[in-house]
Amino acid sequence: LKTDKPRDACGVFGIYAPGEDVARLTFFALHALQHRGQESAGIATSDGNLAHIFKAMGLVSQVFTEENLATLPGHLAIGHNRYSTTGSSRLQNAQPLLIETALGPMGIAHNGNLINAPALRRDLLQRGVGLSSSSDTEVMVQLLAGSHGGDWNSRIRGLMAQAEGAYALTILTRNAVFGIRDPWGFRPLVVGKLGENNYVIASESCAFATIGAELIREVEPGEIVRLDENGLRTPWNVILTMMLGMLILLGVTLIKKFIVAPRIGQVRYGAERKTRLRRLAVVMAVFFLLTLALFGMTLSAIYLRKPIFNGSIEWAFPLDIVH
Repeated sequence: LKTDKPRDACGVFGIYAPGEDVARLTFFALHALQHRGQESAGIATSDGNLAHIFKAMGLVSQVFTEENLATLPGHLAIGHNRYSTTGSSRLQNAQPLLIETALGPMGIAHNGNLINAPALRRDLLQRGVGLSSSSDTEVMVQLLAGSHGGDWNSRIRGLMAQAEGAYALTILTRNAVFGIRDPWGFRPLVVGKLGENNYVIASESCAFATIGAELIREVEPGEIVRLDENGLRTPWNVILTMMLGMLILLGVTLIKKFIVAPRIGQVRYGAERKTRLRRLAVVMAVFFLLTLALFGMTLSAIYLRKPIFNGSIEWAFPLDIVH
């Protein structure tokens, strides 16, 4: 049944901005993303110790007031506008979802669908995990909460290994905001800069214009970005995977260009065979040297640029490199 109501997809937002009223900024960002979801709206914040949340059914301007925004202190926040794709339109399915975990408070704002949500849901129930809503977002929350990873990066990578489908997430923890995009890049997610040292994530860049932030770039498919006191970071293993993919593509291109393409389908003897072998040796040597250089760069980044050891190794990128 079609209606004349605006409909698009859920809108998500995340911000790290010490010294700013992050709840109010999130309110304005969600207002700019209102076209992506009109059923409910919510904001969760963290002050580094405690997490706070307010959400309700309705449009952003109907849900939030000066009074309830004042109950959301902190310098970290995520927000969500909901357009239901799975789960009925009721308050239990409104987002963000916020729970307490072994690593502290965690909130999730989710845009997308998991095609294997029924199987994941069944597995959680068989393990004795209770579920209070019908949305696949709660499934992701419980997968993260029940993970055995010692840090959030490990848990998020574990979630991405299990989740199949299209999704873009903003995740709130005690000290950081994460932005995650599915490996296929089906759902949009962009990152921006607010002032000198503050950063934002959103489904669309229109959310940045309303709060005075500048677009930096899109979050890459399969990428995990982290906003915290160290700025904007991407785990080095994600970057390494992307670079290896580019290197493999380069190797395949070289092989096709210098070995397969010339006189394809012909049998080579004598001098032609020697030429072919020389070309193969050159291509393999170039490929080996590039691979060696890549791992050398990675090791240099780890040991010379003072990476952050927090269960897993991360490479803190200056924004001029990322940009």
